Amino acid sequence: MIFLFFSILPFVSSQTIKQLNEISINEELPIGSIITFLTDKIPNLDQSLEYDLVTPVSSELDLFSIDHTRQSLIIKKRIDYEQICTKTNSTHCIIPISIAFSNHDT
Repeated sequence: MIFLFFSILPFVSSQTIKQLNEISINEELPIGSIITFLTDKIPNLDQSLEYDLVTPVSSELDLFSIDHTRQSLIIKKRIDYEQICTKTNSTHCIIPISIAFSNHDT
């Protein structure tokens, strides 16, 4: 089981949005699979906000993207538990994801 922890980061917005959400996914899901709809995880997500993923430090963790049309987090690359989580002795793997927001009005 792979757990995704994603944080919501305000970029330029005067409104502070701080949350931590957890999503569990299975490995080997097809590329393009929807992991979650952001509107289910982020209250009051509307068209006045611009948002995108913060690029991970490691390219091997660059596994996800945002589909802005459907306001969803989707799988961008193959997710292989053994390849990503070999450094832990746990049965679970945690991948941090950050989403940055800015307000059109600022």
